[in-house]
Amino acid sequence: MSLTTALALGALSGCVPHFDRVGKTQEEGTGFEVGDLAPSLNLSDQSQGEFSLRDHEGDLIFLDISTMWCIPCRALAEHAAETQEDYTSEGFLYVTVLQENNLYKPPSTADLEAWADNYGLTTPVLSDGNEILEERVTGPAIQEDSFPALLLIGRDQRIIERIESAEDEVVREAIEAYL
Repeated sequence: MSLTTALALGALSGCVPHFDRVGKTQEEGTGFEVGDLAPSLNLSDQSQGEFSLRDHEGDLIFLDISTMWCIPCRALAEHAAETQEDYTSEGFLYVTVLQENNLYKPPSTADLEAWADNYGLTTPVLSDGNEILEERVTGPAIQEDSFPALLLIGRDQRIIERIESAEDEVVREAIEAYL
């Protein structure tokens, strides 16, 4: 599939990568389905620090698994800082995981910094860009080979909802239902 075709399809129905997704869950969690204990996501962030979901037990977490080339992912990111700001006082955390940069390669720290700077994010922007697809921690969260994958993780670290639309109103409605 050409990049133009992939972007056109992505704009219509979510972003579709140019390869098949295969993955396995991390031992610390059970998976990415509703009711599962979320994997801990021990990943590097835009400040070259380490992030773990386990350090945020008690928070309601919105997990945005995206790619830099995905049009709906970029549209969602435009609202991320405001979403975080609106719900911070209620124990909310917006976490972005990038699997690929604009060249379908693992994102570098510079890519993560650029994403955070471009969208005004101070919340974690993480890299899950292992060259080996099967070893990407968040790989199993991607359904129907489509980005972004949007998950709400409850205060007990369990997946409580998979949000099927990247529209800001839909995302906020889901978040507000669990605050």
